[in-house]
Amino acid sequence: MKQRILEAAVAEIELHGSSFRMDDLAKRLNISKRTLYENFHSKNEIIERILFEKSQDFYNLHKEILEDPTLDCVTKLKKYFSVRSDLYAAISGDHYRLMFASVPSLVDNVLRVFERDWDLLGNFLKEQQRIGIIKEGDIEVLLLMLKGVVRTVFYDGHRNPEDCITILSEAMNMILHGILNEEAKNE
Repeated sequence: MKQRILEAAVAEIELHGSSFRMDDLAKRLNISKRTLYENFHSKNEIIERILFEKSQDFYNLHKEILEDPTLDCVTKLKKYFSVRSDLYAAISGDHYRLMFASVPSLVDNVLRVFERDWDLLGNFLKEQQRIGIIKEGDIEVLLLMLKGVVRTVFYDGHRNPEDCITILSEAMNMILHGILNEEAKNE
């Protein structure tokens, strides 16, 4: 029942954002509101659960890529930053930002889950640096740059969070290939 409720809630969020009504959710499922509240204490709990599960799926996809022994470092990084998740497809940019504005505790909870993802990437980059694939440099600075790109996209009211994938892919390409044209005369 909980999974059915979560799936129906995603559909309600797609239509109405975080301001969806529990009455509408119950009608969609053809159950009583009481049944909803027997499974979840609040609408916020439902939203948090959806975001947690979707971000967990995202983490698992990233982990699978970084642990794939058939891929080289560059391919892993390119795939890592081009992964599409239904985390953002389920919630449009405006609904996503409004949800965080209306439920401030979500920000901390989601950021905590995403921090595991950043730790996963950081550990991978440090290992690649240790074995000589990545040049010496401060991995923490690299992570700050990438996190900055993500924050900028998410807080930009004109972008959909799905744009983040494209922008992160481009940022990773710039990092991998540098910004200087090697053939150009650098004076």
